[in-house]
Order: sequence, then C-alpha cells, then structure tokens
Amino acid sequence: MADILVRAGTLVDGKIESLTLQLHKLADRVVDRDEAINLLKDGHSLIPAIDGERHSALQLVEIEGDEPTFFIRMDNNPTDEDSLPDLPSD
Repeated sequence: MADILVRAGTLVDGKIESLTLQLHKLADRVVDRDEAINLLKDGHSLIPAIDGERHSALQLVEIEGDEPTFFIRMDNNPTDEDSLPDLPSD
C-alpha cells in the first residue's frame, strides 16, 4: 500500500471536511472525509507533511455502537472527533 502525504486539511465541528493529498509523482488531490476513511480502510498510510517534515501517520479509530463509526486521529484514542496536526487549510 502507498504512503500518501497529507499537505493540508480542514476540520469543521470536529470532523475532517477535506484533505489535500500528494501521491508520488502525481498532482495534489483534494478528498473528502469519506474518501480519506476508505483509503485508510484499504491499508494506505496518510502521513502529514509540514514544511517538508513527515509526521506520524494518521490513525483510523473505530467507535463501536449500534453502527460502527470511524474517526481519523493523530492518536488512537477512542474519541468521537477527528484530529489533525497544524496543517495549512486547503
């Protein structure tokens, strides 16, 4: 699976609205939260890159309930909101 760099992101009300991703040798691509979750489920690594420095990969966290809910976080805490490092807004 691919290491995909996260160049920018926007959080609204504790949920990712969009992420700007860079795949090797391809133009940047903006994806929504659902697509980012699907990439993580498929085994890809979303790695924040700030000022050329790679940070720890984002984690897909599942919170169980009547229907499982997924969140994208900088840690693996079972918290019902997404989190991102200090990325530029996209």
